[in-house]
Amino acid sequence: MEWAVKTGVCRSQSSLQQLLVDSQAVCADVLRSVELSHSQVLELLQTQEKSASGRIETQTYRLQQEIINLHKKQEELKRLDSIQDPITFLNTFMAVDSKDQTENAVMGIWSPESVISGVRLCLDAYREAAQNLIKTNLASIFRVVNDAAAQAHSSGQSCDGGLISSNPQPPSQITEVKSDSTTPQQNTSTKPDVKPKVQAASTATQEHHRKQASPSANPVEASASCRVANPAPKTREEMLKFRIEPTLDHNSAFRHIRLSDGYRKATLCTEKLNYPDHPDRFEYWRQVMCVEPLAGSPYYWEVEWTGQRMTIGVAYKDMKRSASDDSARLGHNTQSWSLYWSGKAFSMWHDGKETTLVGPKAKRVGVYLDQQTGVLAFYRVSHNQAHEICCVHTHFDRPLFPSFRFWTGVGSSITICELS
Repeated sequence: MEWAVKTGVCRSQSSLQQLLVDSQAVCADVLRSVELSHSQVLELLQTQEKSASGRIETQTYRLQQEIINLHKKQEELKRLDSIQDPITFLNTFMAVDSKDQTENAVMGIWSPESVISGVRLCLDAYREAAQNLIKTNLASIFRVVNDAAAQAHSSGQSCDGGLISSNPQPPSQITEVKSDSTTPQQNTSTKPDVKPKVQAASTATQEHHRKQASPSANPVEASASCRVANPAPKTREEMLKFRIEPTLDHNSAFRHIRLSDGYRKATLCTEKLNYPDHPDRFEYWRQVMCVEPLAGSPYYWEVEWTGQRMTIGVAYKDMKRSASDDSARLGHNTQSWSLYWSGKAFSMWHDGKETTLVGPKAKRVGVYLDQQTGVLAFYRVSHNQAHEICCVHTHFDRPLFPSFRFWTGVGSSITICELS
């Protein structure tokens, strides 16, 4: 027994030491990448500096030649002034005037100000993106380590492959995600004590599972599913009966998000907008929330978006705004739920847990919410038809607000659609 413990300790220490070596290698690679980009930028700027110096030297030489020509012209005009004979005067004057017209015009002075301002904007965006990436990944690393430490000190042990841990949570804290995708996958959670359940089935199969619970099913899981009295509608025509057109809250908008079209459109811009300070404003994450609280009866709205990546979701009003950690990040805390398009696939996020989904891209997304019965569904909308992307069955205990998160693509936008 003692030998087994010592062996386990040695193996753990060896793994930790290897992790330290790997982390140093990763950090060294990142530093090399930053240094390489730095050297590339410097090389480009130095090349431009040499090119600009060459242009300035050429312009200086031409100006000097122009000055010499002007001096010559001045001497000729002086000689012209001394001529007394009118005919000789006119002939000489015409010759001087013709020569003056054949002179090349002075080149305009090239100004690098436009290039300098553009490069400064790009460098500012580069610095901001790098800082955001570092903060996000550090927060993820700290969360993984802290969660592992908390598990090590906990007396309970998680069930392997189960829906909940050995200390089950009440049904109000369980979120069940269902998708009509054919082959959904689930990523490993950063908080492995609770894992969202993903069912890959057709509409008929999902209905069958809602009506017939497996005899071996966990009683807590069964109670969570049975609480959903009204499943999400299956056609766009049905959902349009509950249509709303929420408006974006300018007091919540991140300072690089411009609102327009009567607070129905949000666009990520480079310049920092002069928004006043407000406790509802998102200070770190590129996010904006809508004004209308949604509670009780079903609601349905549609969003069109542009860009490479986008997050569409709902959140409670009391989700943090000024924090730089996940407590203010849409879909990464207990206060919010979100659908994320990564550029390759959709995934559902809640409390930092990701459920990956399979299906094509959707530039127009419909959102159905029944706050009272705990149903949140996202739809791919095209040709006046809605196809379910995923459906969340959970418990909402407060009003929810439509919310959106932008990524780094300047010019990306979301527009809340007018429905008729």
